[in-house]
Formats: sequence, structure tokens, C-alpha cells
Amino acid sequence: MGQLTPGFIVAHSHKMEALTDLVVKITGDYPLDPLETETILVQSNGIAQWLKLAMAEQNGIAAMLDVTLPARFLWQAYRAVLGDAIPKTSPFDKDRLSWRILRLLPELLEDAEFAPLRGYLQNDPDSRKHYQLSERLADLFDQYQIYRSDWLADWADGGNTMVDQQAHEQQRWQPKLWRALLQDVGAQDYWNNRAQLHQRFLQQARQLNLTTRPAQLPRRVVVLGISSLPQQTLEVLDALKGHTQIVLCVHNPCQFHWADIVDGRQELSRLQIPQQRFDYKQGITAGTSDDLLHTQTHPLLASWGKQGRDYIRLLDLFDETRDKAAQFNELSFELFDEQPPENTLQQLQSDILQLRSLAEIQSCERGSPDTSVVFQQAHSPQREVEVLHDQLLAAFAENPNLRPRDMMVMVPDIDTYAPHIQAVFGRFERHDERFIPFTIADQAQRQRNPLLIVLERLLNAPQERFSMSDVLDMLQVPALQARFGISDSDLPLLQQWIQAAGIRWGLHGQHRESLGLPAQAEQNSWRFGLRRMLLGYAAGDTRPGNQQAWQNIEPFAEVGGLQAALAGPLAQLLDSLDNLWQQLQHDRTPSDWVLCFNQLLSDFFAPQSDADVLLLARVQEQLLSWQQACDDANFNDLLPLNIAREAWLSRLDQAQLNQRFLAGAVNFATLMPMRAIPFQQLYLLGMNDGDYPRSTKPLDFDLMAHQSRPGDRSRREDDRYLFLEALLSARQKFYVSWIGRSIQDNSSRPPSVLVSQLLEHLEQGWAQPAVTGHALQPFAASYFNTDEPKGLFTYAHEWQHAVGVAAGSNEQTPADTALAELSPWRPESPLNLKQLSDFLREPARLLFQQRLNVYLYQQQLSATDEELFSSDGLQSWQQVERLIQAMQRAAHQSQDIHVATNAELSRLQREGELPPAAGGEFEQLQLTQVITEVGARYQRLRERASKPLLPVHGSFELAPAGAADKPALLLQDNLDNLYESAGGERYCLQLCASNLRAGKKPDSPARLKHASLPWVTHLLLNSQQPTRFFIAGRDSVLHLPPMAAAEAETLLAELGKAVLENFRQPLPITLDLAEQADAKDLASQYDFGGFRQSALKERAPYCSRVFPSFSHIGADGRFDQAMTQLYSPLIEALQAGDEWLQEQQLLTEAST
Repeated sequence: MGQLTPGFIVAHSHKMEALTDLVVKITGDYPLDPLETETILVQSNGIAQWLKLAMAEQNGIAAMLDVTLPARFLWQAYRAVLGDAIPKTSPFDKDRLSWRILRLLPELLEDAEFAPLRGYLQNDPDSRKHYQLSERLADLFDQYQIYRSDWLADWADGGNTMVDQQAHEQQRWQPKLWRALLQDVGAQDYWNNRAQLHQRFLQQARQLNLTTRPAQLPRRVVVLGISSLPQQTLEVLDALKGHTQIVLCVHNPCQFHWADIVDGRQELSRLQIPQQRFDYKQGITAGTSDDLLHTQTHPLLASWGKQGRDYIRLLDLFDETRDKAAQFNELSFELFDEQPPENTLQQLQSDILQLRSLAEIQSCERGSPDTSVVFQQAHSPQREVEVLHDQLLAAFAENPNLRPRDMMVMVPDIDTYAPHIQAVFGRFERHDERFIPFTIADQAQRQRNPLLIVLERLLNAPQERFSMSDVLDMLQVPALQARFGISDSDLPLLQQWIQAAGIRWGLHGQHRESLGLPAQAEQNSWRFGLRRMLLGYAAGDTRPGNQQAWQNIEPFAEVGGLQAALAGPLAQLLDSLDNLWQQLQHDRTPSDWVLCFNQLLSDFFAPQSDADVLLLARVQEQLLSWQQACDDANFNDLLPLNIAREAWLSRLDQAQLNQRFLAGAVNFATLMPMRAIPFQQLYLLGMNDGDYPRSTKPLDFDLMAHQSRPGDRSRREDDRYLFLEALLSARQKFYVSWIGRSIQDNSSRPPSVLVSQLLEHLEQGWAQPAVTGHALQPFAASYFNTDEPKGLFTYAHEWQHAVGVAAGSNEQTPADTALAELSPWRPESPLNLKQLSDFLREPARLLFQQRLNVYLYQQQLSATDEELFSSDGLQSWQQVERLIQAMQRAAHQSQDIHVATNAELSRLQREGELPPAAGGEFEQLQLTQVITEVGARYQRLRERASKPLLPVHGSFELAPAGAADKPALLLQDNLDNLYESAGGERYCLQLCASNLRAGKKPDSPARLKHASLPWVTHLLLNSQQPTRFFIAGRDSVLHLPPMAAAEAETLLAELGKAVLENFRQPLPITLDLAEQADAKDLASQYDFGGFRQSALKERAPYCSRVFPSFSHIGADGRFDQAMTQLYSPLIEALQAGDEWLQEQQLLTEAST
């Protein structure tokens, strides 16, 4: 075994690369024995990964490394020196302590000292306050053990340090609670007193030597990338230095002694540190006054360096480097070499290293700051990330040797920025030149991982609504799909069934009752819909015969055939949810909750990927860890679900050293201490006033907040030092971004005080730094205008064309968008009436769909989570349409239309399409009123034609056949709703659920969209024989007079010509345009719309694709011709029909 030189060696450097190289060299030049593990203490996964990469690059491999946290190493050292009698985990670990406090607290509240807590914990039916307070107290006592062990020792001996003061007399319960904890753990065991345990360890560890040292202790401990350690941890390392080589690497921003330049040096002097590692800068001595110090040192270091100052000065108590340096050959442990600075960033870093004062910096007469320090302000986090993406692309374009892993982006809260990062960086495919690989670290898995989101929703079952979208979201998780035998391809069909079966939310009536609804309110629940599906599969469609519903369940007949098997997994899922809902209703002990939660994992998840296997293994591991913590704390009380759930899931977000970091991509992470890894370019986002430095209000009962000591952790001071570390870690560029403008009113917003200090320092030492203000939107014209300032640019070229149109600098001409005339073409199959009617509504649609096979309308599956309380316009129209169809079927079959409509109303109620209870009755009354009025008009028309006729088949040759590749253009369809009058005249009677007139007056113009399908049907009927056509609607009747067969054939032939022309080049017209052809503002209506009216082009996606503005329609020149050819005959026929209705006095009757 090779001997290592024991001792406490502290290496200082302003560059992490130098410290890492030193560690690599020490471990290489003074290696451990083969298969002996190297112990490395780090505080973040980033530093761990950085060191492993450096070792692997130098040695070819990084192996036999035990990378661990300092707190974990401390307890291992205690057990190694004091023996295995000490438990593997401390009973005063925060995790175990919280459950011990939760168990003891109810009994202690009876004491007078606990009156403040007793008042707070009143009215706590679900024990939430007790649990949260126990967690806070456990965390506080954990901090006391590290930073105030002397207090705890005094409290254990019966003292009342700190609380004897009048200002803290309300906190007398703290010593008593600590003594109660000691008594509960067992005061006879010395390890249960952390202060006593620590002192005993120090005594025994200092008596050990190279021959008596325990084998469990490592022969070398390397500490890297930690910007602050508690004094207790340093004392442990110091106690091991007699037989262990301690190499502690410190990221020190300055090569001189700078502890005195920061406020609070009087507190530091109380430590009575006899030595100092570094010399004072020339001109500064220990007796230099505070006023003079601030004028002779670097202002940023003085403002930001308190946290690092305390730690670096504390190390002087233990540092043996100068005594041991001779035994390390020519290794240097003060690594402050620097190259001449080449840019503003390096000048800043050099000034801090050399402790230059502002006067010294100004004497250098430096020019304006260059682009190595960049300041950007935007209106929102989204814009910050969009600007960042452009800046990264520009950096890659400027330096081809730059790699994504050379860049680091840090934000105060990664969970706030993660959605914006995904939205901006994740929208580019790998083949896109703008694709930048990226990873996001430090995200809370609990709110991000789909499996964990579903798990938490399941654990919240007693409070969950289990809406349609909730369950469908669950079914998106592969592990849950696999458990119930459902695949991704099944989901669209399953969603259609669920929607159509009337399922909205709630498992069943009992579930809804538990949420405050009446027990009988089962309509639109999952049980309601599932019963409809299963009965529909068993009984089929019962509507044709108007049979009575079995058990008042309306069958959903869409479930059938081989696809019906999908209803089985759905039923199994709902049974599992119902069982889970019942299981989670009652309080349980931790061990019982563990059994219940394990059963939940088994019932709902079958992992399919390695990632899911690892995640579920970790979930179960944390569950068992929670049970072990409760067992160690002797906690076996009944717990409500909310506490058990939070205790389990909160453990999943605990930081780990195996998180993904430095993975060969641009890294996004939270600004965290001990992450001072060097990067070529470092980007800080979210540097807003109030957001950074982050502040955490101390607890009212935190006694440390009232008496600070050097080395105490402070969130604000940590953030200040972290900002300094970030500035020192950048090599080529330091980029700072903040929300500098309000997104509401564009008012100015200040940056973080740290950014303001940096800006002010640059202005005083160099010149006014440039701050680039960005536009509210990424498509602002300023990004594409070469006359704008140089700092504004974008790689989002998709906006450039739109900006050109808006600015008028690159306006599109009709020739730019006109579709070139195609060769003649005809469809092989005949057209039907619906297709010809769609052609009248929007001619371009027929071209796109029939010839180009392009469909701009796609089915959108939506989830409706609310049951019906009142029908909206569309729902009301659909209900009236169903009633009208039932009426028309009954009338054609000579059945009672009132019986048919009443049966359909009952069916709508059973399907859940009407509100329950009184709301449904009210809607039925409204529907009955509407259908009665329509039925009355229909009955008056039937009086003229009472004899039903059988449906006939209609066929017409719209265009004769041409060459061999040009078949005849045919129109074919079935024609029904035909009747014959007593005089032998043929009628066609159709019902419509809409208002047929544009106004409320009986003679108001007809709405053409309701007449397009009847018109082409009318022409096809009259090409066989003269037929009178009636349409009865909610407000009136439309009439199309009969015509001679020759006239009908001529009009159909004209339509055929228009269809063929449209197949070559789309016609510049739509039915909506034709209806408003006489309007003076037709162009404005098409391009922009009117009051509460959308633009006409938005209602015609096919036409607007070819004619994006009305100017394009005008430039085409065929609008008037198409108007005359397609719509004038229809308008004239409707006018003639109204005249006939007036003569017959049917128009007035129909509107009554």
C-alpha cells in the first residue's frame, strides 16, 4: 500500500479548470492502490460530472470514484471512527425527526410553554397544519445541529440559551421540545446527542494514526466545487488530517487577503483566527479603516462576496498547506496565473483577481465595453427565450468551433422557464438548421413526468372529479395503457365513444354525492356512459322501432363489431378507479398506506420502457424509505390521505447527484450554489428586480435569524456570491437578460440590483454599456429592417414575408399567389348532391378535395368536462334537427308526429343530451315549442300533398364524355321526401332546424346557405319532371317553383361547365360573397369582417388559400361571371317562390 501524505491541504484558484487539473494530477501522481475507491465530496451533480469528464479525458477512464455529499460522508465518518453501534442513519435526520415531532407534538401542546403553537394548530381537521409545522421544525433543528450545536448542547443540559432573552420568551417551547426529542430517542445513547457525538468523534479521530485508522475511512478525501461548508464539517475533516489526506479545492475570486473588505468583518474577528493564508494587497493593512478599504478594493467583490469571504477565512483555522507543500514536489496550491485580458469580461475578472479599486480601473482608460458582456431586455420569459435562441444561433455562426456543451443557461427558477424553453427550442426538428440540442436540469419530476402526474391524480381520487379529459389524459401514459391493454391507436375511437355516450365527469352517483351533489345525479357519469355502451353492444340500436328503453338506459349502438372489445379495458379501468376511490376514503397507519400504495402501482401501471422501470423502482424505493423513516421514529398513528400522499411524493423531488447534466447539449439549469463550472459562454435569464437575489423570509421561530454568525447560510448572500461565481466562470461571453418592459403597457422595469451594480460599474470603469431592448413580438418589423440598430436580428425567417406585407415593403401581388391554370380534369366517380352543394358554397373546396386530395378541415377531438346545464346555439340546433328528422320519418310513414317527437325528446334525456331534473324539463318545453311551430308549417304544406311517394334515383350528365381519358361528368343521388298532391303535382318537402330568413320579417331575404342543397336537389328533380320544392324552417318557409325539364337541364349543364372550369382554376367566389355582393364594403367584409362578424375569408379556407385578399379576387376578373352563372338563378328562383307564397297567403301563415 502506497503511503499518502496526510494533512489538510487547501488549494485556491480563480479558475475551476486549474483546480480540476490539480485534482487530476494529485490522483495521478499519488495514486491509491488498485481497486481502492477515491472519495470526492461535491454539492451538485454538475461539479461531479465535470470532474469525471476531466479524469476520463486525462486518464482514459474515470472509475472507482465515490462521489458523495458532505452530510452523507460525515455520518459515515462518525460510524467508521466510533463503531457500528451507531445506526446507519441518525435518528435526528430531518426526515425521521419530522415524524417524531408529529408524534410527540399533540401531547406537548398541553404544556403552557407551547401556547403559541397551540393557538396556531387549532382548527386542523385534516392534520395538515401539524404535518407542515413538524416539517418546518425538523428542518430548523437540522440547521441548529449544523450551525448551533452549542445551543442544543445547552438545551440538553437543561439550559435555555437564546430564549432567556425577553425578545424570545415566546420561544421557550423550543428547548423543551428538544429535550422531549432527546428523551424519546433515548438520552442514554451518546449518539443521540449530535453535539456530544461530534465532540466524541473529534477526540477519538485525533488520536488515530496511519496504523490505527479504521479501514472504513478513505485514505484521501477530495472536496471540489463547494463554495461554503459549515464549521462542523470542516472540524470533521480537520480531525481526519492526521491519517487522511484532505485536499480541499476553493474557487477563490481574488489572490489577496480580502476578508476585511466586506461588511461584517467585526463578527469574523470574533473567531480569533490566528493566521491568514494570503497577504494584503499593497497599500492595505489590518488596521486600514473601513472607509479607506472601500476606496482601495474592488466594489463588486465587496458587495457580492460575503458568503465566500466567511468560508475562505474560516478555512484559515485548519489550513496546513504551507507546512505540507514541500512534500508534494513542485505542485502549487495557489493557482492564480492569468493571461493578459483580451476583452471586457476578462478585464472584469482580472480586476477582481487583482483587487483593483475603481480609481485604478479608471486610470487604465479602457474603451466602451465589447460584446463579451451582453445585456438584453425583453417583455416576457417567452421573449427572453426567443431572443436567447437567436443569440445562440448567432454565436454558432460567428464561431464554428463552438459546441452546444460550451454554453450554459441559468435562471432563478427552471420550472418557470421550462415550458418556454420547450416551446422555443423544442419546435425545430433535427434536420432544421436552427435546431440546437438542449437539456433541462433541476426540474421537479413530480410536475413534469407524465407517469408521476397520473400517479398524483390517482392518489387524489377522493377529491378528483375524474372528468372526461382527466381520464383521457391518464390514458396517454404508456405504462397505464399497457396495464389495461389499450394502445395509442385505440384512443381516438375511445374518445369518440366517450363523448357520444354523454360521459362528462364523476365515476357514479356516490362519487358525485361525496363532492356535494345529490346522490341520484348519475347522468353524464362514467357509469352512465359505460352502461349505454354495454347495452348498445348487447341490444343494438332501438330507435327505428321506438322501443322502450331497458332500465331507462338508452343504448349507445356505436359499440359493435370487433371494435367492441375496447369497451372491456375501459370497464376494467373504471372498476379499478372505483375500487381505488373506495380504498382511499379512510385514514391508515403508514404501514397500511404502504400496502395500499403498492397495490395502486400494481393495479394501474405496467412499465414498458427502461425509463418507466427505473422511475417506478425509484417510486417504490421512496415509499419504502418513507416507511422506514416512520418506523425509526416509532410513528404508527393514523394518517389522512393528504399527509401520506405528500410525504411520499415530496421525496421524489429531492436533489440527486445522478441527474442529467453536461450531456453534450446546451444546458439549462437553476442558478444554484456550488455550480461554478467554467463555460465558454454563460447566459443568465430572469434577472429581474425582486426575483434575484431570491429572498426567503425566515420563520418567526428561527432563532438563528436573530443572531447571525460567520458561515451562516443566507439565500440572498448565496445568490450574490453565485452571481459573482457565474461572472468568473464565463470565458468568452457573459450574457444577462431580464424583463425590462411591461407586457401590458410597455413601461420600464428595473433589473436585479446585482445587474444594476454591474451596469454602473461598467459605466464608471469603461463607458455606458449597451442594453438591447427587444420588441414585444418576434415578428416586429425592426428585426428585418436593415436600418435598425445592429443588436436587433432574428433567424425566424418565417416571419419575414408577413412583415413585408404589413410594412408594404414587399407587398404580394395577385400574381404571387395565383394558382396556375391546370390541365382539364374530371373525376372518375359521379358527384353527389352534397358535393355539388359544397361546390356552390365554396367552389375552391371541390378542386382541393376532389383533384388535389387536400383537406384543410381536420377532425378535432375535444373533451367536454361539464355536464349540460343549458344548451348553447349549436346544441339547440342539433337537438331541433334530431326532432325534425324524427318528425319527418313519422310523417312519411303516416305515423303520429307528436308521439315520434315525444319519444325522441325522451331519448335525448336518456342520452344525457338535455340537463337533468328541472333544467331538462324546461329545455324540453322550449324544444316542444319550437318543434310545434315547425310541425305546424309542415302540416299546412302536407295538406297540399298528402300522398307519400317512394324515393327515386336521380342521375344527370353534367358534361358529356370527351376523349378517352375524359369520362362524362355525372350527378347521381337518391331523392326522397317526395309527395303527390290530389291534382298529381309532385312536391318535395324538407324540414330545416335553422332560421331561413336573414331578418325577422316574413318577406326578408332568404339565407342562401340553407338553400344550396335544396337548389341542386330541386334541379335534379325537375330534370325528371316538374316538382314544387318547400323548405320549412324555424321562422318561415322557402319555396322553389317547378320548372320545365329543359330549363332544369340547362341550369345543371351550366353548373357542370362551372365545375369543369373550377377543376382547372378555382373560381373567385363563395356563397357568402354572393349573398353580400351588393354591399358597399364587400372588400372590407372579405378581408377584415364587421362588427361581431369574422372575415369572410376566414370562413372559406380553400378560397382564401388562393385568394388571400379581395384585391386578388378583383384581379382575377371572373367574379361577376361566376355570380351570374352560379347564384343568380337560385336568387331569382327564391324570389319567384316568395311571390308565389304571397299569392297563396302561405308566407304570412308560415311566419305566424
